[in-house]
Amino acid sequence: MKKIFLVLFLIGMFFSNMPVLGFVPSTGAEVSNMVDNSTDAMVDNLSDAAKEQYMANWLELQRRFESEVDEMIRIQDDFERSMVLGAQNLSTKKNLTKKEKKRLMQTYRKMPKTVEEYKEMSRDIKREQRKVAPAKIIQDEKLVKVPEPRYQIVKYNLPPGVQNIDLRNLVRERQVTSIGVISPKQDKLAFTSVYYAGYNDKVSSEVFYIDLDTSKPIKQRVKTASLMNKKQVKLIDAGVKEEYPTLFRTLTIVDWSQDGTKLAVKERVGSSTFGIWQTNLWVCDLSDNTTKQLVEVRDAVKYWWKENKNVNIDDYRWDIVPIGWDEINPDRIVVCAYAYTDKKNAMFLGIFSVDSKGQNSQLISSSPMSLNISTNGLVLKPIFE
Repeated sequence: MKKIFLVLFLIGMFFSNMPVLGFVPSTGAEVSNMVDNSTDAMVDNLSDAAKEQYMANWLELQRRFESEVDEMIRIQDDFERSMVLGAQNLSTKKNLTKKEKKRLMQTYRKMPKTVEEYKEMSRDIKREQRKVAPAKIIQDEKLVKVPEPRYQIVKYNLPPGVQNIDLRNLVRERQVTSIGVISPKQDKLAFTSVYYAGYNDKVSSEVFYIDLDTSKPIKQRVKTASLMNKKQVKLIDAGVKEEYPTLFRTLTIVDWSQDGTKLAVKERVGSSTFGIWQTNLWVCDLSDNTTKQLVEVRDAVKYWWKENKNVNIDDYRWDIVPIGWDEINPDRIVVCAYAYTDKKNAMFLGIFSVDSKGQNSQLISSSPMSLNISTNGLVLKPIFE
């Protein structure tokens, strides 16, 4: 009976707001009579286009009305169902403890007692008005707490010549950024970004630097340096504009020079399918914004072996490993050369050096020896205790 009265009431309210009919009925019965007597007469006085529009409007209003009635019936049914379930819970749970009964009674008291209360409690609340209780974290004493890291400034190129980029997550992440290397004057931070293009299995790379805020302590200026918000200056890019499938070109920072004006970088060139072909040496001079690939050092290795041993090492697989800046001659970079005889062994080809302009390449030693390599760059390293 309540549902029938509710439907009649909504019909009266619905037609009371109909601008098309041009009158304001007050009850559901009056609506029925007036619609029957006047609708046909009004429609007859309209043109064909107006009749079509009128029928479209009427059908849309009828659809909305039926939708609102269905929603009101759903709310009523849900409300009655919740009341019945709440009453059943109270009547059937006779063997509850006092604490359980008290909790159940409190829950029942919070339930809506009228349809209006149910509508108010179940209405959607705007996100900005929602109040979310803070999460309660229960500390399990059996769990081992991860210690907070303590940051420490350490030398970057130590031991010399072994710095590489961890590319294990490159295919999944599509981009890997190296650790930032701080210049000796602690005013710049250099880093490398390596990219993976899945459509042609290509790996490319770029080297950037950003200026640090020297007004802050060294640890603070590095921790607060955002690579996204700072102005990045690109020094080198390798393979970014090339579209050769499986091309592999990565750039790794070797070290800063002692005066902090130059950056030595090694480039590994190869194929994602067939492995590394060779390593190249680059120098970025920030004092005049120039970048140069030092091809002369590879030429020096080939020349020495041809002149002194009559061996064309290009007939074999060989490569160089940039070690770092010479501590005794700060403008020179030291590299070691190797020839690969099999998968496990390599033949030593000598230690060579070249200046930052690619000139005066020379052999330092034809046999392994200890080297005086300066370690100039710094990194902020987390230390867990």
